[in-house]
Amino acid sequence: MKNVIKRTVCAALTAVSLSACVVVPSALNTTASKTALVNSIEAEAAFSPFYGTISILGTSLRDRPNGRNIAKLWQFTPVYVTDETRVGRNYWYKVKTPDGEGWVNGRYVDKCSTEEYIIRSKFAEGKRIAFVTARKGIGCKKSPSMNAASAGTIWFMGTAEIERIWPTSSDGIVWAQLTDGSFLPLTNGKSMNSVDLMTKEQAARMRSLYY
Repeated sequence: MKNVIKRTVCAALTAVSLSACVVVPSALNTTASKTALVNSIEAEAAFSPFYGTISILGTSLRDRPNGRNIAKLWQFTPVYVTDETRVGRNYWYKVKTPDGEGWVNGRYVDKCSTEEYIIRSKFAEGKRIAFVTARKGIGCKKSPSMNAASAGTIWFMGTAEIERIWPTSSDGIVWAQLTDGSFLPLTNGKSMNSVDLMTKEQAARMRSLYY
């Protein structure tokens, strides 16, 4: 019985060895080639999609790494990074943007939170009315800081037009600068506040449901 088991194990190991010889090309028989292959596989396995924003105005969206320019992206354009590759010294990210899919130089992409990505995506879609659903309203500030002086409160079901979305502050809060110059916190540093971004038409419909 022991001999049967031993023969079975040896046969299995031989099959695995032969399979490996067939699958691995002769070009990978050098240590350097094998190391390069392992590093490539590990790099691909380690990559995880993430949300980001464009850091430089006029960043090119290309059809492939170092390829043809298909669009120019505004600073803070939201992007969803789905893949990466290295060309020379530069990493290139495959991204989904409001202007379509393509590749951008990784130097011009900053990671951001899921909340900031959602906010910037809605803003890019033309949803520039802040619609407050907090029962006690949300306070505005005279500058993008929770320590800044109060600039009033937007009450429940109240609206305000957004001028632009500010970069996330050090405390993780995403601020909207309103057209009257005040600042509305769209997040609390951990999650979304009770504010949604809508078009004027959507906000009017929402108000009609309550009044």
